[in-house]
Parts: sequence; C-alpha cells; structure tokens
Amino acid sequence: MAVDVTGRSLKQEESLKAYSEKAEAFCVSLETSSVYTVLVVVVVVVATVVVVVIVVEVDVVVVDLVVVVVIVVVVVVVVVVVVVVVAAAVVVVVASPRDFNCSFNINNEVIF
Repeated sequence: MAVDVTGRSLKQEESLKAYSEKAEAFCVSLETSSVYTVLVVVVVVVATVVVVVIVVEVDVVVVDLVVVVVIVVVVVVVVVVVVVVVAAAVVVVVASPRDFNCSFNINNEVIF
C-alpha cells in the first residue's frame, strides 16, 4: 500500500479530498439557497405592496390603462434589478475564497 509522508495511505487521502469537496459544495449551496430565499421574500413583499397601492390608491372599477402599464413596468424593473443584484451576490459568494465559516466536524455535523 502506498503511503505518503504524513503516514496516510493514498486511498485515505483520496477519500478525505472527496469528502472535503462534498462539504465545500454543501456549504456553497447553503449560502446560495439563503440568498435565493431572501430574493423570494423581497419579490413577494414588493408585489404585495404594489397590489395594496393599486387597490387603495386607484379606483378598482375605473382603472386607467396608462396607470396599469406604468405600475407593471415599475414592478418588472424592480424585479429585474433585484435579480441582477442577487445574481451578482451569488457570484461573489461562490467566487470568494472560503473563510471556513462553514465546516464539518468528525460526526458530519455542520459548524457555522
């Protein structure tokens, strides 16, 4: 059996490397999913506010077409801006070097 300078077998080294890669991928997916959760919450809040403003400020029976078009355009622009900002944040999180905020202990428990 081949052994490196640390006394570990190459098979142990490969296993350890594979495990650390899986842990890394899991931590990145946790960070990414939390960013997307924030995105969904922001979009839902914005949509709710827009609907409330439409119902309160505009007479629902007499809705001017121009008002509806303007509101739809504003909502679309806000959503696009939020998506772009979140996508940029995800790229930064994934591309940044790991700071070991998320790691695994010997019992496979996640440590933050």
